[in-house]
Amino acid sequence: MENETISTKDRRAEFIRSHQKAIVGIVIALFVIPIGIIVGRMIYLNINNATLKVRVAPSDAKVLVGGKRYKNGEHRIKPGEYEVSITREGFEDYSETLTIENRGYGEIYLCMDNTDGVDWYHNDEKYAHLCDEIHEHQYDIETAKKFSDKIFSVTPFHSYEKGFNIDAKLNEETSKITVTIEPLSCRYERAKGLEKNALEWLEKAGLNLDDYIIEYYEPCVGGQ
Repeated sequence: MENETISTKDRRAEFIRSHQKAIVGIVIALFVIPIGIIVGRMIYLNINNATLKVRVAPSDAKVLVGGKRYKNGEHRIKPGEYEVSITREGFEDYSETLTIENRGYGEIYLCMDNTDGVDWYHNDEKYAHLCDEIHEHQYDIETAKKFSDKIFSVTPFHSYEKGFNIDAKLNEETSKITVTIEPLSCRYERAKGLEKNALEWLEKAGLNLDDYIIEYYEPCVGGQ
C-alpha cells in the first residue's frame, strides 16, 4: 500500500513537471487576458473620447461621418473635424462639416426633405414621430442657446438717471431675441438722443446689435 501511494505521488509530480509550462501559461493567461481587455478598452475610450449623437429621419438614411456609416443612436468617436453626408432615395441630399472637441460631443439631428412628392409626414407614422422628436430637440437647443445669450445678463436695465429702459424678450415661435428701448422723454429730439445712448450702452456691454431685433417704445412722441 505504501509503495502504491509513493507511486501515485510520483506520477502526480511527473505530470506537473511535464505540464509545467502549460500550467504556467494557463495561470498567466487568466491574469493577462482580462488585464489586456481592460487596458485595450481604456485605450479605446481615451482615443475615442468624444460622443456623436445621430438622429435622422427616415431612420434608414445613409449617414456617413468621415466616410464611416452611423445609425441613429449614440456613438464613441475621435475628436476632430468630419465631413458629414446624408443621403436617401427620394430625399434631398444633405452635407455639412462637423467639428467635435476633445471630450465633447457632436449632434446630427435632421428631418430630411423629400423630393418624391410623397407626403411622408402624414403617410408614415414612424417618420412623422421621429421628425417631431428631432424638431423638438432642435427647438430646445436653440432656445437654450438664446436664453444663455449675454443680453439676458444685462437686461432688464431701467435707469431714470441715464434716461432709458432696455428690455429683452425671446420670441418662442421664431427663436429671435427682440430688444426694446424706451427713452424716458416726451420730447422727440431728446428721445432720439436717448435711443442712441441706449444703443451705445449695449455696445459697451459687449453686444453685437446685429444679432437682435431692435424696437423702440416711444409713448410720449408728440408730447411736451
